[in-house]
Formats: sequence, structure tokens, C-alpha cells
Amino acid sequence: MQRPSQELWDAVVIGAGPAGAIAARQLALGGGRVLLVERKSFPRRKVCGACWNAGGLELLRALGLRHARPDLPGIPLRSFQMRTSAGQFRLPLPEGLAVSRAALDAAFVQQAVEAGADFQPETRAAVGAVLPASRQVVLHDESGGVLLPLTVEARTVVVADGLGHPSLSALPEFTQPASSGARLGAGCEVAEYSDEYGASTIHMAVGSDGYVGLVVLETGALNVAAAFDAALVRERGMAGAAAAVLREARCPEIPALATAAWRGTPLLTRPHSRVASTRLFLLGDAAGYAEPFTGEGMMWAVIAACAVQPLMQQGWHDWQPSLAREWTATYRQLIGRRQRICRGVAAVLRSPWAVAGLTRLLSWAPGLAQPVVRFLNDPPAVRAMIRSLAVTAGRQMSAREATLGSDQYAVLPSRD
Repeated sequence: MQRPSQELWDAVVIGAGPAGAIAARQLALGGGRVLLVERKSFPRRKVCGACWNAGGLELLRALGLRHARPDLPGIPLRSFQMRTSAGQFRLPLPEGLAVSRAALDAAFVQQAVEAGADFQPETRAAVGAVLPASRQVVLHDESGGVLLPLTVEARTVVVADGLGHPSLSALPEFTQPASSGARLGAGCEVAEYSDEYGASTIHMAVGSDGYVGLVVLETGALNVAAAFDAALVRERGMAGAAAAVLREARCPEIPALATAAWRGTPLLTRPHSRVASTRLFLLGDAAGYAEPFTGEGMMWAVIAACAVQPLMQQGWHDWQPSLAREWTATYRQLIGRRQRICRGVAAVLRSPWAVAGLTRLLSWAPGLAQPVVRFLNDPPAVRAMIRSLAVTAGRQMSAREATLGSDQYAVLPSRD
């Protein structure tokens, strides 16, 4: 573990997924001294969140990120296919993209570094005490090199470390229990699979005890991301649960699932808890989780990362309790309604009668689903944010292009 500067940071961002990395980039472009910390080593493998919908891609373009790196290829997404025991249907999608998280997360972190943020991987963070003009963050080495923790201070802190926000475990007011009946997440990648799982389509198999999403990545591998009832996983394991759901939905078998390297998650669906406190803002899955289906989760992450920037910058100069209240209201306005829709869809998928009825209806009249698809892919919040970002993002990038640009992650001063 390298030793970050002992000077006061404008922002410490915990978690280097899309929400955290983009927030760190925007804050650094805005002139802040930003420390981005991540518990895992980079580049990391992560099987969930491989899909971007049209709204998310539009935001990336407005930020100058979509085509910023030629080494970030992807597979265009054009349709969504769902199979159940009652049949199947296919829906056209607005422009989307399937890209591996290893490539995606590394590219976003690199962009944050090039914008001026310092990156500290293999570092576990815990949010600490509130001081008169800052908040403490305790950093713990996860690389095995240094045993003692290090405490830094920040004018503002972003928590974007995923389900259950472990960096807040010492703060009981941020306890975020899973919803009743929440499912377990599981995922893997496989290199061998049926040609019926074609590229450019989000495939979804729905069974009585869970569902499995499948999409072909730019690497040629098939990304498998699923949500299962906990009882099914206890009985059959992750691979067995996936095979059971695919079989029930009459999908082609994937023998490679039995030997794949599966990864699991905590219980998934979590209602909104507090999303702000003194000098502290929550983003992404750390702020509450609803199961997304066509890339909505990535769009939510970008929306939140952009929307929090002006509040944090104001907090650097003059922290007021009203900033926490404003973030709570802003977050729920921008994202809460869309998450409620996804929770409603997830609830429908748990009912065999509803699934059968939905399958028959949409196989006969798929156009009935288009209003929901359009709302999730192109919400008014995205349009408004793009208008506000288009000019400022270009101006910020132009101001730094002459002095920034690195092919390496930032190397922080050593602990010695």
C-alpha cells in the first residue's frame, strides 16, 4: 500500500466502479484534490453490470467518455429476449452496449487518474469521525504489505462501494438490511455456449426460483448474471441453480457452467437507506439496490456521479447541513422512480401466473412494452443532464489536455 499525502483532501471516493470512478473524474476536473480508493486490485474481474442502455451511453458521450478510449470495444445491444416455461418474446432496444467490467472499470479509473485523481487500489476504507472542517477516513492495506491503518481527512466523502456499503459498517445509522425475500446474485463467464445465445441481444431465462441473464461480451465470452432464491442456491449451488432455471425456461443447456468460476453477492434488493450525512454522500448500489434488467443500473450510476458534483464542490468551501438534505431529495427524484419500476418488474417475475401471462401477451403484442422500455432508456433526467454537461465537460477536458495524460495509474508517494 502506498501512503497518500497527509494534506487535507477535497474528496475521498470509496469504490472504483462506474459511480465512484466517474465521480472522482468529475471532481478532479472541477479542480479538487481527489483520492479514489478501491479494495480490489486492478484491473478486476466482475461479472455483473456488463450492459449499458441508451441513456447511459448518451451520458458517457456528453462527458467525453464514450469514445475517449479506443481500447474499450463493446458489442452493440439491439434486442431483449425473454424465455419462460410459457414461451418467449423479443423486444427491440434503443442503442446499448455490452462490455466486460474488467475493461470498463479499468478505463474509467484511468480517466479519473488522467483528470488528476490519485488512485489507491487494494485499500479497504472505513468512514470515521466528523471533524470541524473535514471527515476522517481510515485506510487499511489489503495487499499484505503494510499492517497498520492510515487515517486521512477529507472535506467531503463519496461512498460508492456497492451492496451493503461496507465502508459504513461502523455507522449504525447507515444499516441497510435486504428486503424481505431478496435474492442472491451470482455470475460467471463461459467460453463455450450454444449459438442460440447470439450477440447483440440480452437473453433472459425466468424460472420459478430465479432468473438468468446472458450477454455476449467483446471478448467472445458469455457473461452470465443471475438472481436466485437463497433456498435454490443452498440446495444446488450456483451452477446447479443456473442450470435449473435454464432448463425450466426451455433454454439451451450450457455444460460449461458446471466448471465455471462463479462469484456470488450478498442479498440483492435493498430499499433506500440514508443517502447522505455530514460531509458524506452515497452513490450507486451503496445508496440502495434494485435489480436492473437492460443496463439501467449503469445509467443510474452515471446520473448520480454527475449530479453530486456541484453539491460536493459547494461543501468544500462552505459545508451546510442543507447539502445532505438536498442530495437526499435529488437522488430520490432522479433515480428513485426508476428503481421502483424495476422492483415492480422483479416482483412480477416472481409470480408464475404473471410470468406466463406476460410472456403470452408480449409474444403476441411486443409493442405494449415499448413505453416502459423508452422510459428506462431515455428518461427526462438524462436529457436535462446532457444539456448541462455538454459544454462544461468539453471545457474541463480542454483545460487539462495540455498537462494531463498518463498511460499508467497514478503512483502515490511511498509510505517510507
